[in-house]
Amino acid sequence: MKPMYRENPFLDEVKAGIFEIDKQGRVWRLKTKDRWGNVWPIKRKRAEYNCEANKYYQIQSAIKGKRYTCYAHRLIWLFFYGPVPHGHEINHKDGNKSNNHLDNLEVVTPSENQIHAIRVLRVRTHLRGSQVHNALLNEKKAKEIFQKYKNGQSRISLVSDYGVAYNTIYDVTTGRRWKHVNG
Repeated sequence: MKPMYRENPFLDEVKAGIFEIDKQGRVWRLKTKDRWGNVWPIKRKRAEYNCEANKYYQIQSAIKGKRYTCYAHRLIWLFFYGPVPHGHEINHKDGNKSNNHLDNLEVVTPSENQIHAIRVLRVRTHLRGSQVHNALLNEKKAKEIFQKYKNGQSRISLVSDYGVAYNTIYDVTTGRRWKHVNG
């Protein structure tokens, strides 16, 4: 079962005393629940864990039979300041995704967050081709696909030949993606 990302059920758990949030940006688990909904006090321990994929601290809990996950920084903001406005994000001012101190969090638009990443954190934004971390193809394969399509091979047969989705083949053959190799 894939966890759902929602902060509001966690806010209810904070109000119920199962979690505690401090101003240093830490989330503590004070109680645990069994599968029948009984709540038991436990020794105070950190509730958030570091997700290796994106380095953000996350919290997981089973709430009313469903498994929920939320980002700690979003829950902390919601608890102290209220909901994040629609279309906005929470930015870590110092760029340290594990520093959820209140002074380090701010609400920004997605474009402001991108500008922060480029100017302050020196994030490279012009990655293309196999430089992209989740690229399914490399430059050589993309060029082969483009040439084979140009020579009359159908997109459907290219899908089975290269083991990628139809949309990937379509993007290569139309120049929507990998146009730097089809030049």
